This record gives sequence, C-alpha cells and structure tokens, in this order.
Amino acid sequence: MTHEPTLTLEIIQDDGAENPYDQLGEIAHWHPHYTLGSKREVRLPRERTAIVDWLKSQDRTLMLPLYLLDHSGLSIRTAPFGDPWDSSHVGFIFTTLDRYKEMVESPPRRYWKAHARGLMTDEVKILNQYLAGDVWGYIVKDGDDVLDSCGGFYGHDEAEQEGNDALAYWQSKLGVTPDLPGLLIDRS
Repeated sequence: MTHEPTLTLEIIQDDGAENPYDQLGEIAHWHPHYTLGSKREVRLPRERTAIVDWLKSQDRTLMLPLYLLDHSGLSIRTAPFGDPWDSSHVGFIFTTLDRYKEMVESPPRRYWKAHARGLMTDEVKILNQYLAGDVWGYIVKDGDDVLDSCGGFYGHDEAEQEGNDALAYWQSKLGVTPDLPGLLIDRS
C-alpha cells in the first residue's frame, strides 16, 4: 500500500525569538524598567541630560530619537506616538561614521548620514516587531511527521511566503499535485 502524502503548512508565532538587536545603531535610553536594544555593554550614563551631552560630545555621530508606547504591550519607533499618557521620548539610536564604515559593506562616500538614518530606522522597525511579538515561523508536515520548519521571520507575511515556498518544495519532492495546495493552518 502506498502512502498518500497529506501535506499541511502551519504558521506559528515564534516565542523563542532572540533579541535581534546587534546592528549598526547603538541604543542609549533612560527608561527605568526596560532594557532596549543591544546586548553589548556600552558604558553610558542613565540620565537623560547626561546621555544627550555624551552623544553630542562624540565625533561624527548621527542620532535619532526613540519613543516608546507602553500600553498593553510595547511599541518603539523614531517618531512620536501622539499619546501623552502612555508614550514618551526614552532615548536615542545612534552611530558614528567609524562604526558605519565598519558595519556597512561598500558604504556610499557621500551622504553617509542619510543612508545610516534609513538603516537605523529599519533596525528600530525590526526591534518593534520583536517587542510586539510579530516574529513567526512555519512547519510543513506530512500527517504528524515534520518535514520542514523554520522560525525567526519578522512579519506574518514573510513567514507565510517562506512556508509556501517550503510547501511547494515538498509537494514537488513527494509528487503531490502543486495545484492542490496544502492546508494552511494559521495559529496566530
């Protein structure tokens, strides 16, 4: 008797995702209850005025403000939330020209600050997804047997796309008709 594959794709929240923050920008903040950003030990003062003074004293530094919304979860970004009760300016993300040259492959010679600003804004968006629990994974199964799985995707759509690609691979490998897609089970 031949085994007829029954392929399923599950999109799952990745509860084991690690802090993604080891990027171009360093985070300096004065929030008393949260550790935001890098796991690296950066010796910085914890008071707002001292942080601002320290950042301004650094040579060739670009800094962007960080705002935190703390209401039924955390959200962070580089622009104000417009909520004076549950959000506030909590720090900065910053980088230096030297760090930029070290971290960015083939950096543009001119306009380094504009390029670094875009990179650091994107880094904060990824950190926000991590803080909000918007990190996902997929599992491709044949019955109860796991054929493929992967996690650490920022955003549900990316996990679903990668999961569908994996499902198509297994459909092809096992000879399952591709126009009969596997069952998508979304456990979000």
